[in-house]
Amino acid sequence: MERFVFFGGKGGVGKTTVSCAYAYRCADAGVKTLVVSTDPAHSVSDVFDQEFGDDPESVAGVDRLDAMEIDPEDEMQRHLQEIREGLSEQVSTAMVSEINRQLEMSHGTPGAYEAALFDAFVTVMREESDPYERVVFDTAPTGSTLRLLGLPDFLGDWIDRLLYKRKQSIDLFEKAAIGDMEPRRLMDGDPVLERLQRRKEFFEYAGDAMRNHAAFFLVLNPDQLSVNETGRAIEGFT
Repeated sequence: MERFVFFGGKGGVGKTTVSCAYAYRCADAGVKTLVVSTDPAHSVSDVFDQEFGDDPESVAGVDRLDAMEIDPEDEMQRHLQEIREGLSEQVSTAMVSEINRQLEMSHGTPGAYEAALFDAFVTVMREESDPYERVVFDTAPTGSTLRLLGLPDFLGDWIDRLLYKRKQSIDLFEKAAIGDMEPRRLMDGDPVLERLQRRKEFFEYAGDAMRNHAAFFLVLNPDQLSVNETGRAIEGFT
């Protein structure tokens, strides 16, 4: 079985119950397991009758099983704050207030929720998963999950384009240098390029992990709506 296991499906079909039962079974079989909720409903705490936060915590009475719940709103705020801090270091003071205004506007834009949540669960896969042999994700309803899982390819292409544009910009700055004047930008050590390159590596890791080290299970009820949505989800995966 792959190291990362995702359970998805229509809202209300029992994704949390199945993902927690699977995680429990893995732990009971001797596999050190982490179950992660990315669903705003946060029912993992209800299943185990124990409150969980955004750091892994041991499930009481169950050896080798930890759990954590990622809060989408908290992740959104953290995501925007990281962007704000990164950009504030690279632009003039006069631009900071405009950046803050644009970021506040972006809070409710389509895709912002998925981007923040994507960063959170890939960070779990990349940085929190080392102690575990298996990481189980209890995901949000199907539509959000499909958008989430499609982000590595989409954002990877976007980052490639940004890298190309940034290099073009630096090249023009360097060509504009006159005499002994130092160019306004240098390719080596450029903070924007470095940040973009880190993001590119982040997306490449996510894409590789989900293509080669992840399994996806769709949970459904025996009713036509669930069957139809599951069929569309399978088409989305393929």
